[in-house]
Amino acid sequence: MEAFDFIIILLMAVVLSNLINHFIPVLTVPFLQIILGMFIYLAPFEMLGFEFDMEPELFFVLFLSPLVFNSTMKADKRTMSEQFKPIVMAAVCLVFFAIFVVGMFTHWLIPVMPLGAAFALAAALGPTDIVAVEAVAHRVRLPHRIVNILSGESIVSDATGIVSFQFAIIAAATGAFSLMQATGRFIVLVAGGIAVGVLLTILKYLLVRYLHSLKIHTPSLYISIGLMTPFIIFLVAEELGTSGIIAVFTSGLVHSIYRDKFNPEVVNINHAQEGVWSVLSFSLDGLVFVMLGTQLPRILNHYIYNENALRGWLILVYMLLIALLSVAIRVAWWFFFVNPKYYHEPDKPIGKIKSSFIFGVAGAPGGGTMAGFFFIPFFFFSSLE
Repeated sequence: MEAFDFIIILLMAVVLSNLINHFIPVLTVPFLQIILGMFIYLAPFEMLGFEFDMEPELFFVLFLSPLVFNSTMKADKRTMSEQFKPIVMAAVCLVFFAIFVVGMFTHWLIPVMPLGAAFALAAALGPTDIVAVEAVAHRVRLPHRIVNILSGESIVSDATGIVSFQFAIIAAATGAFSLMQATGRFIVLVAGGIAVGVLLTILKYLLVRYLHSLKIHTPSLYISIGLMTPFIIFLVAEELGTSGIIAVFTSGLVHSIYRDKFNPEVVNINHAQEGVWSVLSFSLDGLVFVMLGTQLPRILNHYIYNENALRGWLILVYMLLIALLSVAIRVAWWFFFVNPKYYHEPDKPIGKIKSSFIFGVAGAPGGGTMAGFFFIPFFFFSSLE
């Protein structure tokens, strides 16, 4: 009961953060959720007899797998096809390039940080978040075609960034990193994840069609199947030694492309599923930030009491330099590698320098980044001890 009570408290914080944002819109929802999470941690919940800890594997399957699946499933087919090249280049090539450059820079800047931990930090910063992108676009009214590229990038980069993060964490934990071995293993994980995702999605499609042939049109049944899909696919893929996130991403992409094939005859089922997924993604995305807030005081305590930790203003300087480098890489990438035909709007012309700056600044990190920040400090400090 204590754990259940705590989950209810976290969900109440998610709801409260949105209420506060309604009255004080200058305070963003993720920021409010982190602050509320810190208040929850500082509250005397130890009197209830438990501490809230989350295993990394459990966090990936419970939170990231449905969030990645839902965001990919909602991807717009037309946008993805029209702007496929800049989206994939940004979500794959740019992410890998940024991880390498930022990781090497971080290791050079902070020599006590192992290379694996530096790459993990860079991988956590790599993926952009569709919720964060949409929030920025709503406030600033960014050009529509650039927003489309940013949204498409955020969908694909979740998969590449999270898998890269997992590799970097393994390297940080073991103290060994081989680029050749990591590349080979990465290819196997991605190819296997794609295969598992496609195969299990086909099996789900056959199951849905069979149920339709039996004249079973119970909305709750199909909604339950849909909700279980990312969890089952993730667990099966991981059990087979492939990437669960890539498998879930692939399944979501197949659902997006063949959206009308799964429930073509029953419109109310589709509407009901969209409503359920909207509530679920709203709750899970909020819980990620609230839970980060519950962990921040522990992370800060680790910094304070660890003799190898950085001190005072130096932390802020390093954070600023890493953030500026990340933005600079995105700006340079857009300027040199993105053709204006992909973002040019005849009625709203925009220059290359201005569009590069928009792409660099508006690519805000989100849930995947927050997930990474749960685990980096503990691997980092354990490697120093």
